[in-house]
Amino acid sequence: DCWIVINGKVYNVTSYLDLHPGGADLILTQCGKDATNAYNTQGGRGRGHSSKADKQLETFLLGTVSG
Repeated sequence: DCWIVINGKVYNVTSYLDLHPGGADLILTQCGKDATNAYNTQGGRGRGHSSKADKQLETFLLGTVSG
């Protein structure tokens, strides 16, 4: 399984790995980690993901991280 944290929310993106336009490897490096910076900058390219990507991400939501 590949779970990631983005902006305090936990997502199970396992089923999306092979569908990611940039390839599964970009997500696999973030499994088990806080991937907020990677997501918000598209891996350091300085631009965030689209609103379409944000909506798609929400379908993988498991819950939130608490303090």
